[in-house]
Amino acid sequence: MLVLMNFARLAVGFEGLGIMEAATRLATSYAKDRVTMGKTIDRHEMIADILEYMDLWTRGVRALLFYGAEVTEMSQRWEQILKFDPPADEQARAELEHKVAKLARTARNLTPLCKYIASEKAVELARLSMQVLGGAGYTTHCAVERYWRDARLTKIFEGTSEIQRRIISDNLLGKPDNQFGN
Repeated sequence: MLVLMNFARLAVGFEGLGIMEAATRLATSYAKDRVTMGKTIDRHEMIADILEYMDLWTRGVRALLFYGAEVTEMSQRWEQILKFDPPADEQARAELEHKVAKLARTARNLTPLCKYIASEKAVELARLSMQVLGGAGYTTHCAVERYWRDARLTKIFEGTSEIQRRIISDNLLGKPDNQFGN
């Protein structure tokens, strides 16, 4: 069950990343075309700062999610090797067991963090994209309005953001497994 929850949290995190990417691209594209006060709004300092912030968080969350996915995948891969093709040498087996335990612990710590940060930032970046688009971003015919609604759901799927924060704090405090899937 824990493995399933880890992968599900990562999947929701990647959904949030997709929303972040789409919202950032839409805001950037719009800002490059929208002219006010004699220049495109991407050249206005405050809008440029927003676009840079959106890009920075999109790239940062992507890196975190790929790291989380790699650790989770490697944890599963080495666990399967240990289960179905363990080393004959006792010391090698003990080292592999230690490696599997460490990877599993890291995955358990990373996946709620990945889901939490990606979900929270997806909502924030969708809102910022809506802000860059101004009144056009608020209307239902604009994709950013849907991004914002979809981003809100990522905070609920596979455990709410509040549950993820609880798991993260329990993991940091070294508390034993809790009822929320970690």
